[in-house]
Amino acid sequence: MPTARHSLLKWIAAAVWYVGAGVLLWKGAERLVESAASLGTLWPAVVGVLAVGLGALQGRTLFRRACVRNLRRIRALRSPRPWQFFRPAFFLALAAMIAAAVVLSMLAERGPVAAVLVGGVDWLIGFSLLTGSAAFWSRAPETGPQAGAETVRGPQAETGTVRGPQP
Repeated sequence: MPTARHSLLKWIAAAVWYVGAGVLLWKGAERLVESAASLGTLWPAVVGVLAVGLGALQGRTLFRRACVRNLRRIRALRSPRPWQFFRPAFFLALAAMIAAAVVLSMLAERGPVAAVLVGGVDWLIGFSLLTGSAAFWSRAPETGPQAGAETVRGPQAETGTVRGPQP
């Protein structure tokens, strides 16, 4: 069985998040701009601003925690495989999210009000992914000692000795 470096899994997971964010931000922008031609700019602008704000908040809380949990899981893998950048259950959830996006796209075709709402949802999730992805590049907490490990205190502390599970 092929193995992969932990850093490769981190990069693949981050790439999936960024591709998802990019697609959602692009589609959301298209929907908001198209609906502004029919409805005027007020409602698409209000929905867009709310989506950015709520998306940033959701990204800093829920999505960041999900990233951190996944990064910790990746670091704990003893012999990582290239496909283990997400848990198997997440792949099922991702398929469900893609199916929901297809249904929302069909709903957005029903008129400018639906397009504004779907564009707002796209932006909310896109900005959540983008904001939460900061966890991929922060040095903490997944790069520190493994969960369950204990940093030695006292005279040995200067050497950075760690007791407990090692990567």
